[in-house]
Amino acid sequence: MIREDISWSDVRWHIQSELLEISSPYNDGFSSWERKKKLYELKFLLDASMETLPHYQGEEEWLQEQKVQQAFSKLSKSK
Repeated sequence: MIREDISWSDVRWHIQSELLEISSPYNDGFSSWERKKKLYELKFLLDASMETLPHYQGEEEWLQEQKVQQAFSKLSKSK
């Protein structure tokens, strides 16, 4: 099997482009729902995988910082 290198920016770009397509008023619910299901599948895969991975020093602190940043982001968008 030949593995093509996919960069983190490529992964992020693809996910963000899917989010834009799902949110587009020009797409119908049928096609958008199929795209959203793929994102759910990715989420379920990541959630299940994260439970099996080892924990690292500083991980809890980093996760807490991310939660705080997300909260601030949500608060700033609601204004």
